[in-house]
Amino acid sequence: MWIATKSVTLLLIFCTNVSCNDNPPNIVFIMMDDVGWNDVGYHNSSISTPHMDTIANDGVKLESYYVGHVCTPTRGMFLTGKHMINLRLYNGIIGGHDPKCLPVNEVTVAQKLREYNYATHAIGKWHLGYYKEECLPINRGFDTFFGKYYRSIERIPQSMY
Repeated sequence: MWIATKSVTLLLIFCTNVSCNDNPPNIVFIMMDDVGWNDVGYHNSSISTPHMDTIANDGVKLESYYVGHVCTPTRGMFLTGKHMINLRLYNGIIGGHDPKCLPVNEVTVAQKLREYNYATHAIGKWHLGYYKEECLPINRGFDTFFGKYYRSIERIPQSMY
């Protein structure tokens, strides 16, 4: 028997500076869907998240920002710094065959980081549209992308629980 479960999906953005003249920091953004405030150990949770705790304690935690009601607007706001209303991403997720995406005229954090000689890579769920080439992560400032363009629903055999 198979059980469909909603998985925690990550969008990891790795940025490394390729310039030899200076030493700006490497940057790793980790965005996790469906994780509440008390779902990580470093917030005194009963849930054990030792790897996330180490990453959070050794880095900078961004804990005061707005998120959307679902992942598409949250991702759009995170990548552009603009509110979902200004991005026209307030009607929920962008479906697999929807002819829309993060507006191509919006500049993403990846595009800005490339201006400063950072190499940019995204891993995880994009969920910002993919119906045309201009919408894809590699055309939105990322040098590489490994992951899914659409939602992440995994099927796990019940025997694995």
